[in-house]
Amino acid sequence: MAIQDIPDGDVDIQQTKILLDHKQGRFQQAIKRYDNLLTSIGLNTELPLINQIDQLDESCASLLIFELLFLLKTNDKLSEKRLWAYIDCVSLFDPDDVICQGAIYNLLLVFFLRQNNVGAAFEMAKLALSAYQRCGSNYLQLFVHLHIAFIHVYAGRLADAEIALEEAHKQLVLCGTPICENAMIEITRLWVLAEAKNLLPEPDELAPLSEEITSGEFWPETFLILVTLQFRAAILHGNRRVLEQHSGYEAMLRSRGLVQLLPAMQLLRHEYLLEEKSVPDSKLFHISERQIVLLLPTTNTWQLNVGEAPLNAPLLDRVRAVDYLHQAKQWHKRGRFDIVMKHFISAIRIIQDQGWLFLLDSEYEFISDICKECRARGRFVQTARQLQNTLLAGRRLQKENTGQKSAFGFTVSEVGILHRLSEATSNKALAIDLGVSESTIKYHLKNIYRKLSVHSRRDAIAAAITKGLIATDAKVGA
Repeated sequence: MAIQDIPDGDVDIQQTKILLDHKQGRFQQAIKRYDNLLTSIGLNTELPLINQIDQLDESCASLLIFELLFLLKTNDKLSEKRLWAYIDCVSLFDPDDVICQGAIYNLLLVFFLRQNNVGAAFEMAKLALSAYQRCGSNYLQLFVHLHIAFIHVYAGRLADAEIALEEAHKQLVLCGTPICENAMIEITRLWVLAEAKNLLPEPDELAPLSEEITSGEFWPETFLILVTLQFRAAILHGNRRVLEQHSGYEAMLRSRGLVQLLPAMQLLRHEYLLEEKSVPDSKLFHISERQIVLLLPTTNTWQLNVGEAPLNAPLLDRVRAVDYLHQAKQWHKRGRFDIVMKHFISAIRIIQDQGWLFLLDSEYEFISDICKECRARGRFVQTARQLQNTLLAGRRLQKENTGQKSAFGFTVSEVGILHRLSEATSNKALAIDLGVSESTIKYHLKNIYRKLSVHSRRDAIAAAITKGLIATDAKVGA
């Protein structure tokens, strides 16, 4: 049957069913419906739609979106020539169908980002954002801003990533602060904060986020960041419960068909065990640069991933910095100071240009040793002095942050809520102010009440004033 012979609405109805199956995790059912639809309108299920473009018209151009969606789900790699061909196909859509046009651009930006083509991804993001602004969808705009935040982190623009997250949160509030989407924004914000300021969240702060993000259809990348933050925090605080969580997450990912995350998950587990001196069997993971960036990588991560040999020309600066440090370590073991400094200085230039304080501090011992050797040899002394000042400043920031958490047993997030508690009219108002969900506020309030041995907001404010946690002019009657 030709496309034009199908009664009006049939294609749309079938595509709606496919989309619902996909969003509700029935991936195989969605594929089956999709193949049946293609067959019913005379298209070859064995060939990409892009190769049958002359058989498509405005009534079924949106099938291209499903093709991209399924390719994305199966983690397929597409050539740049093929990706640009999809862009050319936008002309098939009704000029007023800006939602479908935006969807094409939004999906393509993910493909470009997964291939480390940050420039093309950013251009797709601008096109998608323009389309969604024209149709007035706050919900779809928030996703593009979240994508833009990822693009900026990949490109090493952490300050720009924070601005993009602020824009994402504005759109989130306008569309009712959905729980899963809010969690994705908050997790990404914590990721940027860790990279830029070396401030890792407490393990308990991440607990509500793990429940919230799995309540809906989450991005695989964002979930991997959550697990990374949990492992990084576990290494810092000596929390062995993370291994139990890890096993549960693996089972959940398998059930949702997200097996492409498992190698990176195992790498995190191996690195944690390495830190715990429970050295696992030797294994190389060969994870892509795209996923490595999401893991707040260190030289330990890198060695577990690629071994001792350097990677050929990494594309992403964050990966290049780790690779340079890794090579510097390898040459340091061989006593080749000149070669060490060549790689070391290359790494430090990238790190300082981009402001990756987490990476700087995670390699604190090695960098300190190099600085001492520079002074002992009387070479690169100025570099060593400047670097130590930067390292010391980073360590002071981390100690001040840790001290704030340990002084009264409160986390930074809990202190922030206490400071706003007297002014907030409700948990919802507090959640909007802080950019988190109401369930996150309730979770933190429960911990605050327990730590202060109180049972109400009024008593919590009074106890916090007594302990000097908040100002004495706070409204106790709030």
